[in-house]
This record gives sequence, C-alpha cells and structure tokens, in this order.
Amino acid sequence: MARRLALFASLALAVGCGSDREPSLPGPDPRGFPAGAFDRANQRLLLYAPSDENRAEPAPDGTWAFDGEAWRRADAFGPPAREAAGMVFDEARGAALMFGGERVRASETTDETWAFRGTGWRRLEVDGPVARHSPAMAYDSARGGTWMYGGFESCLVEECQALWFFDGEAWRRVD
Repeated sequence: MARRLALFASLALAVGCGSDREPSLPGPDPRGFPAGAFDRANQRLLLYAPSDENRAEPAPDGTWAFDGEAWRRADAFGPPAREAAGMVFDEARGAALMFGGERVRASETTDETWAFRGTGWRRLEVDGPVARHSPAMAYDSARGGTWMYGGFESCLVEECQALWFFDGEAWRRVD
C-alpha cells in the first residue's frame, strides 16, 4: 500500500495544469500547481488544491486526503486559495505545514505559514522568509523541524536562495 500511495502522490501532484481528462477516482477536479505532503502517521496523502481559474465553473477550494482507496474533503476552513505553495508534513507536531504560494484571486505572493492538523487550517503568526511561491520544503526528523529553500517572485536572489529552518515556533535563516 505504501508504494501505491507514493506513486499516487506523484501523480496527484501532477494533476491538472489544464487537463481536460476526468479523474480516475472521485475526488478533486483537475487542478494546477497543488501542494502536497504525505501524512505518515495516518497513511494518507494530503493535497491542498485550489480551484483552477481556467475552469468554466469554479470547483471548491480545499484540502483533500487520499488514503490509498478513496479521496475525501479534509477541511472545513482553509487558507485563501493559492497556487505553488510549499508543503511538508511535520511529524513532530503532527501537522502539514504550508508556506507562501501565489494567491489565486489577488495575483500576489504571500509569506504566510499555515498548519493543518486534520480538522482545519490555522495561520501561524510567525516572522520569517519573505513572500515567495514554489519553495522546496523537507521535514528533518533528526532535528524535529522543516527546511525550506528557494522559491520565486517577491524576493531578491540572495533572499530566495537562503536556507531556512522552522522549529514549530519560529523560522530562522541558516547561513
């Protein structure tokens, strides 16, 4: 089952980008630039997939969970729709973390950090990296925190190419 979930995670993150084909399982409609993370504790893929602005009729924004068998909506309240956010599952805190992205309806990048613990999203009021979309993020179990690197848009090259670490309470730049 873990191999099937890993394969599906790769496919789910590639879903969309203007695709007209129907999904093979009931779940999110095709979406472009989603964010995803694997929740190892609950053995499920979490997918944050805002509506595709190119659709004739909007699909609901939201977070979806895939357990290897079926999709289900996983949130009652979420962040404003965004594309190309960084996302990772923080095992120490039992939460998916999402940083940045480009707000779909406002066409601006954001520096917000959000946490999803299975029942809803909560914005974390923390200072940290400048606004960006498409950062790379990875969880470090040995250090109990999240690494982030890169991204594009609102930052100067030296700011976007800096390495950041989030310990669950604060972001800090690692030079």
